[in-house]
Amino acid sequence: MKGISLFPVLALGFSEEAIGTYLLVAYWHAFLAHANVRINFGPLRYLVVSPEFHHWHHSSEREARDRNYAAHFAFIDLVFGSLHLPKGRRPQAFGVDHPMPRGFLRLLVYPFIR
Repeated sequence: MKGISLFPVLALGFSEEAIGTYLLVAYWHAFLAHANVRINFGPLRYLVVSPEFHHWHHSSEREARDRNYAAHFAFIDLVFGSLHLPKGRRPQAFGVDHPMPRGFLRLLVYPFIR
């Protein structure tokens, strides 16, 4: 995904410094979105992906399923009707509803034999 998002930057002829800055910001943002922190983005929560946004993406609660797909900009999910950010609430359950196999090799083949 990073390679595809980098293609327009390269194709438009941006400088190495600009590309380096873009990569630093993009990777920092990815780490922040996956962090287990409670940071309030305020009104920017509908514009930029936040840890709160991404926590709902991983929630196993029924209302949050198939929601919050955007990698950088939350407004994309808003436009397509897949945004789920209930105000004042945090997800309570994460993961999947069914039991997963134990062991590394069993987990690797699980998607192919289910």
